[in-house]
Amino acid sequence: MHRVLALGIALGVWAAAAPAAGLTWQEMSLVEETTVALLADPRVSGLDAADIVVDVRGGALVLHGAVATEHGRHAATEVAQAVAGTIPVTNALGVDPASAPPLQTDRDLARQVKARLKRDPVFRGAVIRGTVRDGVVRLTGAVADLSARAAASRRARAVPGVRAVRNDLGVKEFRLSARGR
Repeated sequence: MHRVLALGIALGVWAAAAPAAGLTWQEMSLVEETTVALLADPRVSGLDAADIVVDVRGGALVLHGAVATEHGRHAATEVAQAVAGTIPVTNALGVDPASAPPLQTDRDLARQVKARLKRDPVFRGAVIRGTVRDGVVRLTGAVADLSARAAASRRARAVPGVRAVRNDLGVKEFRLSARGR
């Protein structure tokens, strides 16, 4: 919670232009941090886990998309509440058991994650290293901004079989952009 607030304060001081989609810098930061946290939790599983949409509407953090289990749906609420703090969380996630990912080796997952990140123009010029252990991807290195950091988690988690993404990427600039979505 403190990290999100400190980041929001830093962004508020740095901001010179209004953020996209009518959200404040603090709300956009909250959306990106919540997305990274959801993708880092292996309980929030399913092929659609990377497609979970996090938004702020009417003062509440709202989760849309689908997960594989009811347990994953509840876990998503817990994760979002931990990031959001006192902001209400509305969980509109659906449960689709058919979205459970297939099993793959860590080596296969690492190869697929690397290929997915390499071909994405959002990461052009970024230095990203990835390792996989028991289906959990760990990303290290640096990307351009906070949106690219969240996008890296989304892209890696979209690989079928990835259970979670531990995102340890640094950012070169504390700014948000729409290009990483």
